[in-house]
Amino acid sequence: MPQVRRPRPARSVAETHREWLALVDTDGPFLAVPPLKRVYPQGVPTVSAAAHDALRDAKPSFDKAWDTWHQSDSQRDPDALGTYRTARDTWVDVVVREVLGWQDDYRPAADLPTLTQAYRAASPDRRTSVTPTGALVHADRVAALLLVVDPVDSLRDVLSDGWATSPVDRMEAMLRAESASWKGHGAEGTDTSSADGSPSIGVVTDGRWWALVSAPPGGTAASGQVDAQTWVEEPATRDGFVELLSVKRLLGGRPDDRLPALFAASVLAAEEITEALGVQVRRAVELVVSALSQVTVDTTDHGQPDPLPDDGDAVYQAVVTVLMRVVFLLFAQERDRCPRASCSRTATALPRCWTTWRPAPATRAKRPWTAPT
Repeated sequence: MPQVRRPRPARSVAETHREWLALVDTDGPFLAVPPLKRVYPQGVPTVSAAAHDALRDAKPSFDKAWDTWHQSDSQRDPDALGTYRTARDTWVDVVVREVLGWQDDYRPAADLPTLTQAYRAASPDRRTSVTPTGALVHADRVAALLLVVDPVDSLRDVLSDGWATSPVDRMEAMLRAESASWKGHGAEGTDTSSADGSPSIGVVTDGRWWALVSAPPGGTAASGQVDAQTWVEEPATRDGFVELLSVKRLLGGRPDDRLPALFAASVLAAEEITEALGVQVRRAVELVVSALSQVTVDTTDHGQPDPLPDDGDAVYQAVVTVLMRVVFLLFAQERDRCPRASCSRTATALPRCWTTWRPAPATRAKRPWTAPT
């Protein structure tokens, strides 16, 4: 008889968010699933048809320029770099204006001299400085900064121009610039900065790599990097990147649903998860210690020597160490961070152990042994 294929269970919204976040190269407290699930209860929406068409039309030309640049033996040739920069700037303009939807709210730094003055960041010796390439500005309010750089292998790589920082680090420095109190193009002397303060969101790109940077005042910076060359094979990552940097998520809607608030909520969610995990580990330690106590009772009742050391604190510390390592392995396996070799997967695939483990018959402990406080 032919085998009947059972339909795969539908993925939950949390699993959908977790899958596309796993494809983002993150650093720091990046976005967490709970706040994303609250804002996108049906999952991240796909890009609009107009945005998709804009990507489809513009991407081949940029891909060709990128390949030509990297396949050339004269990457230091100013003419070759100039050709690449022209293609890159055209591509970036399409992504920012048409795909992200910034449209006329995107203002190049050349149109706003005060922007470069307000968000200039410099090396400690002041010999090297960086300014925004442009910004998302609406009603004299700066919502996000944009930094475009020359081609790199990764936006986290340290540059070699005398300031030992990466493009992502430099965006963070601009967002935290002491002079970041920009006055827009309104009346002279009028403070047109937003009530929310200086922007905490930045975008960094060399054309291929795109990084979303969050640097909240007094908070820990976070960043996520994606590869534009995978936007066809990994549309979920593309959709998430585009949606998070949309005008609606940066300027519109409720303040609690905007991107800076999502980053703040992600930090709180991570703290709650850590606290809950601590409670669960403590309960697990109590169960293991209770089981070891039962072993001690059973062996001594049969006239055998106690297999555990006399130092109860040493036993407790050993249980905690083992359980924390188990938690680490479970986390690494769930995030697909374990080695891919078959021997490693067999050795560290803890969930597979449930099929071979058999619970021992439960008996009542006559001399319970509690963990030291």
